[in-house]
Amino acid sequence: MSGKIDIKTKKNVREILLQHLYSHLFFGGDKASRDSEALLTDVFFADMKDVKAEYFKVTYADLISHLSSVEEAIARAYKGNFSELNLIDRALTILCVYEMKFLREDKKLVISEGLRLSDKFASPDFDKKLHAFLDGMDIAGGKI
Repeated sequence: MSGKIDIKTKKNVREILLQHLYSHLFFGGDKASRDSEALLTDVFFADMKDVKAEYFKVTYADLISHLSSVEEAIARAYKGNFSELNLIDRALTILCVYEMKFLREDKKLVISEGLRLSDKFASPDFDKKLHAFLDGMDIAGGKI
């Protein structure tokens, strides 16, 4: 991927990733869903031939390719029934774990951004659950 990704771009793309991941989970990830996601992505970034569009496309493809691995890591670490969470709460948790595990983002940054996105998109009081869950995750110990 060419070009340097600044913080503002990462924040913006993180929100777009969350929205697309929610859509992917909502439609069950089937072929029709993938086709509509591809169309939505093409329409969304039609005028954007910049580093943000490229960063989104590469990161989203990587996120989807690692989705089952991320969900397995969450299943091992999550106390309770993860599938009972609201879909947006699940999508946000998946995105945060993906960023920690595969993008190797700093844990404090992921928690901070997760809380920001939780305030904006997630159900009330989910920020506390997300913070506790992410804070308890052990990347270095191989628990995720």
